[in-house]
Amino acid sequence: MMDMIIQLPGPIFLVYFTLLSTFCILIGWLWVKTDGSIRYPLPDVNSLNPFEIAALRDGCRGVIQIALFNLWKNNLITLTGKGNALQIRRISSSSHQPENEIEEVLYQFASIKRRPADFFLDPGVLLRLDKPMKYINHILEKLHLKRTSSQLARSWLALWITLFIILSLGGIKLYFEIIAGDSVEFFMITIALLVVVTLNVLTPAQQSQLGYLYQKKLANHFEWLRTENNNEINSSLRVAIFGIQALAGSSLFASFEQAFGKNSVKIDNYGRNSSGGCGGG
Repeated sequence: MMDMIIQLPGPIFLVYFTLLSTFCILIGWLWVKTDGSIRYPLPDVNSLNPFEIAALRDGCRGVIQIALFNLWKNNLITLTGKGNALQIRRISSSSHQPENEIEEVLYQFASIKRRPADFFLDPGVLLRLDKPMKYINHILEKLHLKRTSSQLARSWLALWITLFIILSLGGIKLYFEIIAGDSVEFFMITIALLVVVTLNVLTPAQQSQLGYLYQKKLANHFEWLRTENNNEINSSLRVAIFGIQALAGSSLFASFEQAFGKNSVKIDNYGRNSSGGCGGG
């Protein structure tokens, strides 16, 4: 095997290598996608509450978003300043109270002024949210909308095996091409592109196949919420299904969208980890 890799001319090896890598990526994709969840019926559109819908859409980050939105909508937190100077603090004199444990954690955290990103990054907050997040994830797993830890491990295994094949075969040939003094720029570009494609195609999502279909079902059923920009009654459901960006263009919720929208809080994967909780417990 090693002799064949060494002796094959670079251009010919690249053809076989690309075909083999593509085949491995395809097998890995089938491995990742086939989780058996579509054997179960889709839940009704009213089966989940906004926190559970937000957790399915975006994990812990989605749950924090919907909790902050509810606190702000009920005048329990206030936003002051603009841009990088924007700060959040709780309103102790409000006539409302946090509605659940998640909102209570964030409400207490806002006892002093905080930046928007702090709610998604503070280790103490994430640890305190881990217990309610595990309960929410348990509900989603029972409905087969979210992958279990064993299903996620299986999906990650497919990714690592595919990367190992690409990098080991490509790395061996690359080494001997360099030793022989041959040009390796195109070879390195090919390996890099295959790695990028593998990561994009095979990195597993928290939601199952059924969960993905359920998200589409919710989005289609509640599409009318996107056009009801001043509908305060259904605003929490809109954020849960479509995210903070669904508030864009609404004068009623403009300040909140500006504070917590993607353009304001530019942090990749904040508040999430592979366990599906917030504190990694």
